[in-house]
Amino acid sequence: MHSALGGVSCFIFGPYHFMLLPCLAAKLIRLPQFDMDDQCFWSGSSSGAFSTFSSWNEIRRRNPKVPWFPLVWSKALQLRQFVFGWRLMHKKIPTDDIISHKGIPLVSKCNLCGLDVESFNHIFISCSFSVALWKQFMDCFGILWLDPSDLHQLSLWSIRKRRILSVKDPWSVGFVVVADNIWRERNERRHDGPSRSVSHVFEKIKCDVQDGKFNLQGMIK
Repeated sequence: MHSALGGVSCFIFGPYHFMLLPCLAAKLIRLPQFDMDDQCFWSGSSSGAFSTFSSWNEIRRRNPKVPWFPLVWSKALQLRQFVFGWRLMHKKIPTDDIISHKGIPLVSKCNLCGLDVESFNHIFISCSFSVALWKQFMDCFGILWLDPSDLHQLSLWSIRKRRILSVKDPWSVGFVVVADNIWRERNERRHDGPSRSVSHVFEKIKCDVQDGKFNLQGMIK
C-alpha cells in the first residue's frame, strides 16, 4: 500500500513528493459532527448570503479613493454629470490643447471670452466668463473666489471648504454643475448655437443644483 501511494504521489508531484505529502497531511483537520443539516454561508458578505454585488466586491480591483471623490460621486448628481465629472478630473475633455497634443493641429480660440486660445485650464479656471460663474456660485455661500492655478487645486480647496460649511452637499455638487454648464455653453457657441450671458447660464446652474432635491431655503439666492 505504501509503495502504491508512493507511486501515485511520484506521478502527481514528481520528485518533490517527499516534501509535499507532510505539508498536505498537516492541513488535515477533524470536522465536528452535529445532528443538523449543513448550511452554506458566503464569506463575501456579513449576512452570509450570496449576491452578485458582494461577489463583484470580492474580485474587483480596488484603488485608493481620490481626494476629489465627494465632489464627483454625489447621489444628487445625474448619471450624465457623474460621467462628466470623472472625465473632467482625468482631463478627458476634448479642449483644443488636448486635441492638439494628440497630433491634430487646430486654430484655437476660446469661444467664451474670445481673448485667448482654448486650453483645459483656461476654459475652466482662468477664462473671464468662467471666473464670473465660479464667483457667483461661491457668493451664494459667502466664500471668496480662490483664483486657483488649475482644476486640481480648485478641487482640493473645495474639499477643505466643504468641511466648514453647514450645507455640504449643494457646495459639493456645484463643483461639477458649474464646470458642466461652462462646457455646455462652450459647445453651444462652438457649434453655432446661441450665446447666453453669464447671468443666464448661472440661472441654469442654480436650477441644476436645486434638482438635487436639497433643502436650499435661504442658501441659494
